[in-house]
Amino acid sequence: MTRDGLFYCIDRNGLKYYDCGNMSDQTNKQLIETRHYGSNGPVVLALHGGPAAPGYMVPIARRLADRFRVIEPLQRPSAPNSTLTVWQHIDDLNDVIDAYCEKPPMIVGHSWGAMLALAYAAEYPDRVGGIVLVGCGS
Repeated sequence: MTRDGLFYCIDRNGLKYYDCGNMSDQTNKQLIETRHYGSNGPVVLALHGGPAAPGYMVPIARRLADRFRVIEPLQRPSAPNSTLTVWQHIDDLNDVIDAYCEKPPMIVGHSWGAMLALAYAAEYPDRVGGIVLVGCGS
């Protein structure tokens, strides 16, 4: 089903979420895959751990969707014979924020996602409305 050009699904609990897949932003730069929950309120980014462990932030995103517009970026996994850096993850997150956020979003990160939220906030402090770090290493 589509709404405003976005594909949406309804899960077993009847909750609607938007799956934008791999979309391009206004500059035709390829964005990482994102899932969208809720349609009203401030934007919250829900960052999973891993970094290649996407999807388990869904219960948190669903709980927040009543009051927030939640975006779940599915971070890129490493590929054979390539180097994936923290800077690439920061750039990916910045691209998602550029594409979907009019105001600085709040970021909720778990485990590696918390480390990424912290690294992003250190690099772009003016682009973050607040962060929640769960299970963050030092």
